[in-house]
Amino acid sequence: MRQLPQRAQLYITAVVLSGGALFAISLGRTSFHRLPLLISLMFASALLSRFKLRLPTTKNRSTLSVSYAVDCASLLLQGPDPTMLVAAAGAWSQSTFGVRNRNPTYRKLFNIASLGLTIQAGGLAYRLSGGTVGHVTWPDAATPLAAAALVHFLVSSGTVALAVALSTEQRAGHIWLHDFAWAAPSYFVGAGAAAVGAVVVDRSAFALIPLAIGPLYVMYRAYQSHIARFEDERRLREIIESLNEGMFVLGYDGSVQLWNDALERITGVSRQIALNQSLFKTIPALQQTELPQAVGDALNGGPPFCKCGFCPSRQV
Repeated sequence: MRQLPQRAQLYITAVVLSGGALFAISLGRTSFHRLPLLISLMFASALLSRFKLRLPTTKNRSTLSVSYAVDCASLLLQGPDPTMLVAAAGAWSQSTFGVRNRNPTYRKLFNIASLGLTIQAGGLAYRLSGGTVGHVTWPDAATPLAAAALVHFLVSSGTVALAVALSTEQRAGHIWLHDFAWAAPSYFVGAGAAAVGAVVVDRSAFALIPLAIGPLYVMYRAYQSHIARFEDERRLREIIESLNEGMFVLGYDGSVQLWNDALERITGVSRQIALNQSLFKTIPALQQTELPQAVGDALNGGPPFCKCGFCPSRQV
């Protein structure tokens, strides 16, 4: 961890310590009268964590795991305190098995601790929204479950996005919007599957098992396809980043979506300042050229070639 910036080290340490304290408190409050169910859920979370998707984040790698549905079902059946043990089993398995590069200990501890904090936050949202533990009634559980899923997504993605931002010295908001926000629907699909799974366990309605597995499988395959396209985009970005010529990419709204290292050196404007900002606010001197008209034409489907003489390729 010493190779990380100091702010990242402090943040990771704070999350690990606070998560560890919560685990200790939760363990003391946990009743083990349903021990076979707890062990079964821990095993299921660890097993399903192997079905994970590697998120092609810009300068770091994170994963999205199917085990979230098991954690959510455990929250409905047992409450947040026992669920922290279930989530810990899944987080440990996700960080240990099926990884391309071995995760250092601090990263495993951070993953477990941050997921523990997420479970407690989701459990609090569930209770405050009127959710009950141990017996799932539908549709009464819909609103509390949606609230828990939303909070789970925000806390889970937010803690990891902030860790990535501090580790790579990027803006946390940009990291979250670009690399994590699109995964939000998976949490609601997983929550729905968890509700079905909780009903199966609570009422021994095993005929409903396909209703729980089906949405998870469809979601997993859909996100696989999406991430494959995302990975292609990431590789293209890495190629552009490595070019010696300055290059930027604009979105349809005219904001800067990519600003490579060479352009940082040429203009003296850092990527953190340029991203998601208007090109001409970032470099006001360009307003005096014909580039604004050329960019406007290109974004509006007009002439594809720049006539300003500014662009080496003469193409916007």
